[in-house]
Amino acid sequence: MSEAVQTVKAADAGIQSINTLIAAAKSLASSALSSDSTTATALMTQFNTVRTQINEMASDAGYKRRESARRHQRLAHGQIRRDGRLELGIAGFDGSTTSLGISLAAGWVSGTTVTASTIETAMTALDAAKDKLRTESASWPTT
Repeated sequence: MSEAVQTVKAADAGIQSINTLIAAAKSLASSALSSDSTTATALMTQFNTVRTQINEMASDAGYKRRESARRHQRLAHGQIRRDGRLELGIAGFDGSTTSLGISLAAGWVSGTTVTASTIETAMTALDAAKDKLRTESASWPTT
């Protein structure tokens, strides 16, 4: 039982960290909207670094790394075995940037012009990613 609880706690910590990284990426994109082209290009590079960190966090989240690569674990069901022991099933979801719809940032600047529509598209994708994480984690048990 404690192994299952630790798995859920570790995955929850991973999701919280991914949410923090998504907020950081959104802050970078927001700053790029009001920046000159040189600064916006630097912020785009930082955004892509944060995106890589999200993938690393999604890959690392879990207790004793028992999860599948790029999977967060959550408690799915419990079943009492014939010997009276409780057997807990663990299921997961893909928390990678690909699954969350966070694309590699490109085209934030065209020549010396900041391309607001491209940056706003990235910000919309970040909002959708946060919503997906919230939806997935809403069905988790409390630990």
